[in-house]
Amino acid sequence: MRQCIGKMTGMSRAPVTRLIQVYAKGEEVKVQPHQRHQFPGRYRREDIELLAAVDEAHETLSGPPTQELP
Repeated sequence: MRQCIGKMTGMSRAPVTRLIQVYAKGEEVKVQPHQRHQFPGRYRREDIELLAAVDEAHETLSGPPTQELP
């Protein structure tokens, strides 16, 4: 039974077993969408635009030389 459900849903053995246990308790079976953790971005859009403006003003310097500007 587990293999059949696994093949039909594309889920691995452990999640299928958990869903069967939920069904056996008489609860409604719902598959929760996977929520991937995302780290916040290092730079905001405004920061990127400001860095691009500084690079353009100084004849397109790369990051390290831009940091050394007074």
